[in-house]
Amino acid sequence: MYLGMYLGMYLGMCLGKCAGYTCAMRLLVTVMLTFISAGSLGGKEPSANKEPSAGKEPSAGMAPSMFEQAQLAAAAGKYEAVILILTGAIEQKTLREDELAIAYSNRGIAYSLLQRYGLAVQDLQFAIHLDPEHLLTLNHLGILAEHIEQDLAKAAARYSKAASLGYAASQVNLGNLYRSGQGVERDSAKAVRLYELAVEQDYGAGLVALGEMYLDGNGIARNPARGLDLLQEGVSRGVVTGHYYLGIAYEKGIGSSVDYDQARLHYQKAAVQGHAPSQGALGYLFRRGNGVGKDFIEATKWYRLAAEQGDVLAANRLAWLMATCPVKEVCDGKVALEFASLAVHKEHSATNLDSLAAAYARVGEFDRALQVIKEILADESLSSSARTKYTRRIDRYNNGIPFQL
Repeated sequence: MYLGMYLGMYLGMCLGKCAGYTCAMRLLVTVMLTFISAGSLGGKEPSANKEPSAGKEPSAGMAPSMFEQAQLAAAAGKYEAVILILTGAIEQKTLREDELAIAYSNRGIAYSLLQRYGLAVQDLQFAIHLDPEHLLTLNHLGILAEHIEQDLAKAAARYSKAASLGYAASQVNLGNLYRSGQGVERDSAKAVRLYELAVEQDYGAGLVALGEMYLDGNGIARNPARGLDLLQEGVSRGVVTGHYYLGIAYEKGIGSSVDYDQARLHYQKAAVQGHAPSQGALGYLFRRGNGVGKDFIEATKWYRLAAEQGDVLAANRLAWLMATCPVKEVCDGKVALEFASLAVHKEHSATNLDSLAAAYARVGEFDRALQVIKEILADESLSSSARTKYTRRIDRYNNGIPFQL
């Protein structure tokens, strides 16, 4: 009998650039509460567009109706109910040890989705005590370590163990760490190999990750045609971020001619499903009028959706538009100041500081705007053209004139 509990979207949908806490939570939601048949064990390929499972077949005597109820509750997003049902199963004290590991693991995942991380870790660690090679649990502990505890070395260790045992989701997650050099020494070739191992299992998130590497020529010989094929295969399996990377390829003419219409379509498919970088990229198309009519109001809408998820680039672009007021409808210095401050807090760059100065000027705080511009100019690494651009801001702000697009 196959019993599966699926929580929300798939892990592959959030592969790649995350928008801070919101994307981290989406990563948690993608993990599946799964009880799989014995026939699915032993290294067989996971479903291409789903988180690979790591459970075992429940025994005939473990009251399947309880798990069927939990499955329905999970599908409806009723995680409190999932916890109650699984707690009841645990307290019956009739589960085999392997079944008990599955129950604790799944209850821990439900706790994490409710942001009760202490209880989540407690359950997940007990599941590992019962079954040190429970792959779903190892992977989820890695996700918590990476995105909640922000202990990247611990995340790498968790992913590494599950990856070495053939768990495709952990292979992709560990590959991402090697690619970025977080928690491990940067090694693009090792990231590629891990992605290839996941692709060998027909795991959709691996297809997208490997496709992007081929587009960039990162850790592997550049092959845009192969990259596009892998991305297309990934999106056919429901991996949302594949649309984002396809959008980039069409927008920049990587592996194809520039095609803003296709770029917009791919960004939009991911944007409407909440992918923050795609929302920001779609906003930029409207901001520039690439493949669409220039529309500052529409650009602001998409930028804000992304910025509210913590996307730094979108937060800065939103702040710049609202501070420099290309049209009256998007002009709001106070909101611009809020998002510019967010962007600077996360990334202290000249571009973000420039938006912060513009926001201060828009609300009439010209002294603070000038202080920010002087901070930018104190950076000796500025290019001569950038220095000239920022120096021109001083005359405006000294004369009490906000920057105007």
